[in-house]
Amino acid sequence: MGELKKKLVGDRRRVNSVPEVYVTIEDMELKDGGSIKFSPEKFTFNGLNFQTLVTVSGTAAELAGIAAAKGAAKLGLPEKVSAAGLKAGEKVNAAVANVAKMAGKAPRDERSFRIGVTVDMTKEFGEEKVQVKVKDFTTEVSVFNKVLHNDRAREFVEEALSQKASEVASRMGKKKMDALQSKIPFGMGNA
Repeated sequence: MGELKKKLVGDRRRVNSVPEVYVTIEDMELKDGGSIKFSPEKFTFNGLNFQTLVTVSGTAAELAGIAAAKGAAKLGLPEKVSAAGLKAGEKVNAAVANVAKMAGKAPRDERSFRIGVTVDMTKEFGEEKVQVKVKDFTTEVSVFNKVLHNDRAREFVEEALSQKASEVASRMGKKKMDALQSKIPFGMGNA
């Protein structure tokens, strides 16, 4: 657990490009009652707590586009409608960016907020990606509600955790496999 924590904490991942969304893992611990199960075929973490910092950076139009998507989701509109709002925001943003470029200014805004999540992680042997499922979700409500929808933020955090955990699990699995192969006599493990 200590090695995993060392490799995860401090990692910053970009999980969206327009607007730019970054997730930084600030802390990790096993929740009371959580469990770790490891076998050659599968590993599972249940009840793993993460403290993350989510940073959204973009122009006013990009942030408005993601807010429009949030509003459409709240109203129960289909994802296509919210995606259309984001695309419209991107087009407005491009026009604003061109004007700002000519004026020598590129107006960008950045919002950050902390999200605490409790997750379950599973990695099956032969699968590249670690599956991450968010169970509990807490945040600084006032700032967060102005920027992102809960489901979208959950997706961003799951994606960042999955990306980094997949990298770490692959490296750790390769190390263990190399160690096992080095113990097989006469180089038979390298065939």
